[in-house]
Amino acid sequence: MGEKKKKIVKIIKVDIDKCNGCRACEVACSTF
Repeated sequence: MGEKKKKIVKIIKVDIDKCNGCRACEVACSTF
């Protein structure tokens, strides 16, 4: 996980550098 890039999911912007692997972004994405 040495890649530094931003993942844009619909309106949600996920900063990979700040992601701690809680997968909350994927959970939120699956609810929309």
